[in-house]
Amino acid sequence: MTETKAPASGTSVKEQLSRLSPRADSCVKSKRLRGKATFRELRDLISELARFDKATDEVRSKTQMKAGVGCVVMIVAIIAAVVAIAMEDEIGMKTSETILYAMGGLAVLSLIFAVVFQVKAGRLGKLDLANDFRLCLKPLLDDLAEDVSNKTRVDFDVDMKGVCKEKMIERGEIPPGRFKKVIQTKYRDPWCALRMRLADGSVMDLDIVDHYTLHERRWTNPRGKSKSKFKWKKLVVVSATLVPGGKGLDFSREDAKIAEGMGKLKIKDKKDAKVLRLVKKYKFKSIMVEPKETAAHDDVLGMYMKLYSMMKPAQDAE
Repeated sequence: MTETKAPASGTSVKEQLSRLSPRADSCVKSKRLRGKATFRELRDLISELARFDKATDEVRSKTQMKAGVGCVVMIVAIIAAVVAIAMEDEIGMKTSETILYAMGGLAVLSLIFAVVFQVKAGRLGKLDLANDFRLCLKPLLDDLAEDVSNKTRVDFDVDMKGVCKEKMIERGEIPPGRFKKVIQTKYRDPWCALRMRLADGSVMDLDIVDHYTLHERRWTNPRGKSKSKFKWKKLVVVSATLVPGGKGLDFSREDAKIAEGMGKLKIKDKKDAKVLRLVKKYKFKSIMVEPKETAAHDDVLGMYMKLYSMMKPAQDAE
């Protein structure tokens, strides 16, 4: 697969879409990437999607900002029109009417401007891919490039939809405490599953699952006005599994005790060797919108390095 060049600055999203490879275009539309490919093909494809997603995010951010500017100008124009009416006696009826018509026209134009860019931002949102793959998986593949042959076959399933209705697993009211009402919604997003053979013959499995909890809190302020607030929690569970590439390998039980401090260690028997799995959790919080942070790619790489450090010949492992 030939790596697509990054789009030039100022390139429209439509032009960027037209430059995507067929598989990348299909992924943007389905927001999912799964199957088998060589390491080089997967890395190039993920890189292409990451560039497209970053560029689209930048365009959408600017579009939303323009819509916000339109709303601000509209509000200012309305206030100016009201002030002109209130000061009719001081500035004269003719001047007041001139200002009123001018500000009214500006308010209408600003409203149209804001609506147009908000609609455009909504359309761009349909092309948005969850950022986890760009922040974690893409740099992780870059880190692994020296330890994996470009021709290595990789099994993968990468879901880029992010939080959506189909991933909701629970919704209902919970005890409100000091609030009038609290609605809790939970989502489960198993967005990354990856399996490949490393240069020394070992096999690595990577599974990342995001768990989201949304609390919609409602209350009434002293003035009797209903208020609400959205609070998000995100739990990222990373499971790093390493299958030794040679027979007669085991793990160091002494090192295993040390590893307990950095995550949950699981050991399974597979043929003549032990399979090592390290599970680590990351927590993030945010208000109004779901957290965009995820597990750091160097932390994930560090999990595999720790597993590697624990592998020893069976006779030396005790």
